[in-house]
Amino acid sequence: VFSWTQMQNLEPLRNVRLAEKARLVSLPYAPVFLQILDYEAKKTGDADHLALSRELENLILQVKVLPKPFLNGREIQGELGIGTGPRLGEILNELQSQQIEGRIHDRISALEWLKKNVLK
Repeated sequence: VFSWTQMQNLEPLRNVRLAEKARLVSLPYAPVFLQILDYEAKKTGDADHLALSRELENLILQVKVLPKPFLNGREIQGELGIGTGPRLGEILNELQSQQIEGRIHDRISALEWLKKNVLK
């Protein structure tokens, strides 16, 4: 998730995957950030800033709230036999990213993704 300081430098934001942008626009300060981004884009005439502003504005309309994950940490721990820690957080984050990006549609596809991508 992006902090306010990170969002002031737009270069990395251009190459961020859809799920990260969705997380960004779900933050409480996203509307303010988008207003500033839009203002800066219009002021400078920067087409890249304007395109990014439009992309994020469209995304904020689609992603008002991040979807509830199909699996929680305890379910993943049970499936994989792992404890709490950074690895579990990475798996949860990636599962949510896959869900946001439309690659996982339900609990069954989430379990299949785990088996295919984590239990290699």
